[in-house]
Amino acid sequence: MPSEKSRYLKRNLSPSPPIDFHELRNHLATLGVDRLAKIAWACAQSDETMNKTLMMAATVRLPDLNWDKAKSAIDYALHFPDYVRYTENGHGMILSEIQASAEFLAGRNNLDLALRIARYAIERGQEVAENFEDDFDWTSTLDDLSEWVQKMKV
Repeated sequence: MPSEKSRYLKRNLSPSPPIDFHELRNHLATLGVDRLAKIAWACAQSDETMNKTLMMAATVRLPDLNWDKAKSAIDYALHFPDYVRYTENGHGMILSEIQASAEFLAGRNNLDLALRIARYAIERGQEVAENFEDDFDWTSTLDDLSEWVQKMKV
């Protein structure tokens, strides 16, 4: 039977990545939009957070976007029926994309809808915050969205 030490050594002898993780971001543009879209779509099929994030982003960019579609996207993205364990991280990405989507709309001279989306997302985000075991990522991103709304109202 292998010892704990040999399992540890084997695990740490795995190959190193060819480029640094932070450097990876700089090289993603070389893949092209279509290839990145295919990769994101494939990941979204098995990653609920990615699915919700992309669904929100795509819906807001629809040419026939209205409040009902935006509300439906927010309800979908912020639906967490189960308790979210601290090991399930990254959900703040959904709120970050809601903010980015609101900024996108505001940049397209649709500030009223952008603020309505952001305010509704804040309301729904506060409701589901209690479903998170470790809500730091969620609440800090929710605070960022609230600050954006306050800044846009001025």
